[in-house]
Amino acid sequence: MQSEDKFRKISWVYEIPEVYLNGNLCASRLEQLSEDVQKRLVLSVVTTLARYFGGMHHYVDGLSLADAEYENKCKLALNRILPVWLSGLCDVSASQIIHGLLDILNLKTEYQKWPPKSVIEFHAVCRLPRPAYHDKPMEPSNALRLEWDKDTAREKTVKTAHECLIKIYKQLKGKDYLEVHEQKKKDGVYGKDIQEEWEKEHNCSVMRGTK
Repeated sequence: MQSEDKFRKISWVYEIPEVYLNGNLCASRLEQLSEDVQKRLVLSVVTTLARYFGGMHHYVDGLSLADAEYENKCKLALNRILPVWLSGLCDVSASQIIHGLLDILNLKTEYQKWPPKSVIEFHAVCRLPRPAYHDKPMEPSNALRLEWDKDTAREKTVKTAHECLIKIYKQLKGKDYLEVHEQKKKDGVYGKDIQEEWEKEHNCSVMRGTK
């Protein structure tokens, strides 16, 4: 059993690597998978529904659990309905099929007393709108991520502000803003920390008055 507890009711999903791999459900349409995988997935879905809802009699009229030929008739029934289900689900993804099945098993649909008896009914469940995270692949733990560089952003903001202030000081006051800015840092107008940084940059210290 994998750590993905949400699939504990259908642990067979872990045994189909084309459907579940590296923590991700396959987003490809059923028809895009290999023929063997298509059959295995659909058979697993139908047999799971039958198991949780009490038997294959939901898909075979007149079939009784007490029938001595129950197992053989179940196999015949599966072989008969398989082509219809493969065709009916061809345009939905493996992920949608799995989540549709889980929604039924987790009582999130109208099918709480009996399973969807036709592929059309199950298809409708697969097509129900779901949050985007259902089909979103999980990124590998070593995947590169884009991050906001705060230091670079701050430098860009300061540079833009200085460029604007240079123009304003020149137009309105006729002064060189950079000279004024440096003098203010030297005089401690921007605070003690900025003043000390300026002193380190210029390898000097400013005589401060004492009270």
